[in-house]
Amino acid sequence: MENTKPHFYQIVIDDYIAHHVRIPPLFMKHLSKDISKEETTEATIKCGANIWPIKLRKTSACTYIDDGWTKVMHDNDLGDKEFLVFRYDGNLCFNLQIFEKSGCQRIYSTFVSNKHNNLECFPKENVDDHGNTTVGNSENPHFNRFMKKSNVTKSYVFRLPTDFLTRLCATERMTTIELENSKGEVWKVNASLNTGSYCLCGGWHSFVVANNIVAGDECKFELRSTNRIRVHHFKVVRHGVDV
Repeated sequence: MENTKPHFYQIVIDDYIAHHVRIPPLFMKHLSKDISKEETTEATIKCGANIWPIKLRKTSACTYIDDGWTKVMHDNDLGDKEFLVFRYDGNLCFNLQIFEKSGCQRIYSTFVSNKHNNLECFPKENVDDHGNTTVGNSENPHFNRFMKKSNVTKSYVFRLPTDFLTRLCATERMTTIELENSKGEVWKVNASLNTGSYCLCGGWHSFVVANNIVAGDECKFELRSTNRIRVHHFKVVRHGVDV
């Protein structure tokens, strides 16, 4: 049962765990049969429906969750005093639970997304250096993203996967597309070419506010026509949970 599986916790304070997570030495007894004798061991972290590849790195003093951890931090928008609970499920797989500083657990929707990049899988897809998915052949190409603070507050910046907007026949540095919500309401949004990919700018702020999209929510972007994207919005459910 899940409650009998071993757990340890860390608190996100400043840059203390920005690049790696120290596994408590006494906790290592639970990994002793699984971890390699080499300096590094490949493992995974699961949070909600998403899985990230990581590496466990041994030093003379202790063992760290190392390579891949910065992407876990980035993709889950961590860095504001969150309380993290790591449950070891065996087979070098950790389950990550995130509790915000309010004391409430962050619960993601159950919508299935790609296990490494929060993106739906396509035939012959590739991932570029920015973590974007190359859109393959599909009747309705689509991708998923968990919204970060930068997407929905202050600067309101949202970058589309590099090849996704090419399916909209976008060829100019600035183009206009339509975003449609689940009610069929439509917003015109400007998309600006920047460092090789398109960013949603003018109109994106209005769409976010009107549809009450906040950090942590999951959105599925589905291409509906040559200039229209339907956005499926999945709210994050937060429950107060005693740890």
